[in-house]
Amino acid sequence: MLRATYYLETHGCTLNSSDSELIAGILHGAGIDEVGSPGDADFIILNTCGVKTATEQKILHRIRQYARLDGRILVIAGCLPLILKDDLGALMRLAPGFGAMVGPRNYHELSGVIDALRGGTRNIVRIDGASLGAKERLEPRRPHGHVAILPIAEGCTGACTYCCTRFARGSLDCYNASHLVDKFSRYVVAGAREVFLTAEDCSAYLDPAEGVTLPGLVDRLLEKPGGYHLRIGMMNPGTLLRVHEHLVRAMRDPRVFAFAHVPVQSGSDRVLRAMNRTYSVADFTGMIDAFKAAIPGITIATDVICGFPGETDGDFQQTVDLLLRIRPDVVNISKYGHRPGTAASKLKQIDSGTVKARTRELTAAHERVTMRNNEEWVGWEGEAIIEEYNEKNGNWLARNRFYKPIIVGRGILGGTVRVEITGAAPHHLIGKVTC
Repeated sequence: MLRATYYLETHGCTLNSSDSELIAGILHGAGIDEVGSPGDADFIILNTCGVKTATEQKILHRIRQYARLDGRILVIAGCLPLILKDDLGALMRLAPGFGAMVGPRNYHELSGVIDALRGGTRNIVRIDGASLGAKERLEPRRPHGHVAILPIAEGCTGACTYCCTRFARGSLDCYNASHLVDKFSRYVVAGAREVFLTAEDCSAYLDPAEGVTLPGLVDRLLEKPGGYHLRIGMMNPGTLLRVHEHLVRAMRDPRVFAFAHVPVQSGSDRVLRAMNRTYSVADFTGMIDAFKAAIPGITIATDVICGFPGETDGDFQQTVDLLLRIRPDVVNISKYGHRPGTAASKLKQIDSGTVKARTRELTAAHERVTMRNNEEWVGWEGEAIIEEYNEKNGNWLARNRFYKPIIVGRGILGGTVRVEITGAAPHHLIGKVTC
């Protein structure tokens, strides 16, 4: 008898990628094998994201596409069903015969859902999960042994007026620190060279039972000996304010990637207040300056929204000026887009032509900054970990201690090589393996 098969497609953030590893673990445990094409699968699992309008539209197209495949059972997982829960009927109409919808805090129910689908039940909806207790006990199936994703929390403490992710992930809920230390130790023993700490907002992490914040958690993880590197995920400036001094000290350990992703969203205090962001531009720049002073060469990543309702030409210019001042290495630029249920969606919107023009201007400024930043790395030599292989281009992506992306010609996944930087591009460095 042929075993059942599944195709898993993931959209969105690192936390969603981690959830897909849990989904894969559950399906593998149920005796279902993964395949590389939806046309070859009995179950199509679509792990969705809805943080941006463009992403939502892409996923809605996928749902229509997969719903037309005869004999396949479509499971819509992830954030989008919760973001659209007030109009779930519209989502159902795209795929009338869908198998199931399963939310991020309901994956512990997925095994039972799969059994029901195998028995012929359809249109199952499980999106009302509350706590992380049951999810904490699930084991992932990791596609790459040298990289491990370690979720430390879900949800957030904020109420940003433009964001719909909180509708999907809920309020902040953190995993137990001792549980995280144990899981981290097992990953390292199993050969993980890179461990990504992830959450919607890593700096909001707090285990109230043990009194552990993010820097304390990092300190505890670093008690484990080994040749690994930690990467700390996105940190909201408002929550980072409370812990950044301790975190800077923890990140000076060479086993922590010198990388800080701190999304500023705007260089205008007026716009930040309208967004309900709980920090000022001065708060943000003060923390970035502290990171740079303590860890020279650190990679700074940030996010910016162009065209937030009410953003003036002056507000936008302040954002451009901020980027030129702090010179971030990575800037994720998004055009503002309406998201359902958010306060900002009720405000007067800026015309699309202005938003596009500002996005182009900010992108051009960012490219100039990153090119200048990367050119300063030419001639550097040191160790880097081989992270990915690009089959199309036949080259390898390596990361040095400063999490710089370095394209090299040879390597072994998870292996360490010595690299000399020979060239630069706006979004990566070019290196030569010297040994």
